[in-house]
Amino acid sequence: MEFKDFSAILERVRATRSGNVPSDIQLLDSWLASDSEIRHAEDELGVRLPEKYKEFMQRI
Repeated sequence: MEFKDFSAILERVRATRSGNVPSDIQLLDSWLASDSEIRHAEDELGVRLPEKYKEFMQRI
């Protein structure tokens, strides 16, 4: 699935969400990862994350 397709689905879900989210679910709608945060996570984990995953974390 391409990002544009995923984004379209995500926007439909966000538009129709009733706001009744269970208290044990934490939404991350307002947080995007920065380049430095991603580099820090990669360094801490000792891995290199896939480019598409990093793009997802920075855009979604």
